[in-house]
Amino acid sequence: MKMSILMASYNCAKYIGEAIQSVIGQTHDNWEIIVVDDGSKDNTKGVVDKFLNDKINYYRQENGGYASALRSAVDLAVGDVYGILDSDDCLQTDAIESVIGEFTESVGCVYSTYKLYSEDWSCEFFRPNNEMPCEGFDLNIKASVDKDIIYKLEEHTDLKFINKCLYKQRIRDDNMTMSNIRNDVSKHWTMKVRSNAIFRRIKNRRFDLLDNSVLLYK
Repeated sequence: MKMSILMASYNCAKYIGEAIQSVIGQTHDNWEIIVVDDGSKDNTKGVVDKFLNDKINYYRQENGGYASALRSAVDLAVGDVYGILDSDDCLQTDAIESVIGEFTESVGCVYSTYKLYSEDWSCEFFRPNNEMPCEGFDLNIKASVDKDIIYKLEEHTDLKFINKCLYKQRIRDDNMTMSNIRNDVSKHWTMKVRSNAIFRRIKNRRFDLLDNSVLLYK
């Protein structure tokens, strides 16, 4: 089974090489990386160019936002299952091997724990949309895009949790003011995608997923 790693990037030249290396070092070797550069103004292309081969692909688009870049990556991917890896984060070396065998006819999304790490030093994998009858990435969502897609997947497939750290999320050392602004923005969009999910479930009479949701109230 082939894993497509979707990587949306904007001005992450400092980190994207490490993200790519974390995929190259996987114990499961049937994978591809789709890097979609969302109009970066730094040397992202120069860094990625050093890795390009038949498994690692780079595409550039005009800046359209994170969801737009992920949607482009989905359109370009050819794997059996997809995983989202932000261009400043990393996968643990056995991440793909750990999740690839968990997909079944009923299980369409696998998620795990993750570890935060600093500059010094939920992770989700899912089947492509053509096999999963749910809405794709919403271009109107500016943050919490991963939560939005997982809520949608939960409405159409079974989820499988692996109690194992498979993903390393970077904590970037920006100034406190910018950090607070990002936190406020993240909270706003988290509440937005959560309220969208609740409204959608009420509209579709999925009351079972209001009371027994795995992720909605986390």
